[in-house]
Amino acid sequence: MRVYYVDVYGDVTQVQCNGKDWVPGSQKCFKAPRPKTPLAAVVYPDDSNTDSRPTDNPEIHIFCIDISDENTPSIQQFVKNKDSNSWSQGKDVPATGLISVSALAAVAYKGPHIRVYWQDKTHYIRQTIAEKADDSDWKVSDTKISDAAAVKGTPIAAAPQASYTTSPDITVAWHDTSHQIVATKVTNDSPTKYQFPTSYSASPTGTIAILSWSSASLWIYYDGPDDGIQRISHEYKDTVWSWKGQFNTFTGNIMTPRTEGQGSLAAASFSPAKDGSVGSVFYQIPGHVDISQLRLPGT
Repeated sequence: MRVYYVDVYGDVTQVQCNGKDWVPGSQKCFKAPRPKTPLAAVVYPDDSNTDSRPTDNPEIHIFCIDISDENTPSIQQFVKNKDSNSWSQGKDVPATGLISVSALAAVAYKGPHIRVYWQDKTHYIRQTIAEKADDSDWKVSDTKISDAAAVKGTPIAAAPQASYTTSPDITVAWHDTSHQIVATKVTNDSPTKYQFPTSYSASPTGTIAILSWSSASLWIYYDGPDDGIQRISHEYKDTVWSWKGQFNTFTGNIMTPRTEGQGSLAAASFSPAKDGSVGSVFYQIPGHVDISQLRLPGT
């Protein structure tokens, strides 16, 4: 497992966990295009494995947003090749109408195929897709992921429900203009909005993370209005899909809703049969420089 963040010197930095132990220290990867850029990372699956499980030192792509002197935003890409520890800048990702305060989310699944999610100037959620391993065929999808405008600068999260298939359902989540959680299921690049049983209010400056470790389990984590981590889950049981929650996963004051520059939620999920844990949620406490981990046991 690897966690990426922008350090106080403006470098995108990596901390790494091998198994259950975190490797002491951190590794500088590359200079961020700007100090407050959003980050989205994808790990290339290894198609030589039956389940496409990544290798111990896989190919990784990190996406950032640069803003030119003319105030024009663009999505930059940095790549670490398989079995390498060196980073280099790759092709820019096209994003027509990208808004400068856009967040980023990205997924990769068997193929490998990549999807990058962002917000345009009309505040809709959009996606850019790549179908080739060398990502030489980037193109902006004509289909809007959101069916309505989101709040300007909304956080965005995305996760495939089963990254080892060639066409998984992908869940994308964000805030609407009232800071309610919205989520959609994207199948073959066609979105279908989830119908929640009730509304889920989020912190105005909170972020979102998604855990999906099988085709039958999906958890969405977000900063609630009380500053704690809250969760809603979409689970398949007895031939029926249902939403459950919200659950107060962590009720401590992890975020300060009216403070800019707070740390973001991030998440990583695993197969319980292989790793003994569903995954982890990472966050930063206001006023602290440390990144905290909330480890989630298998269910």
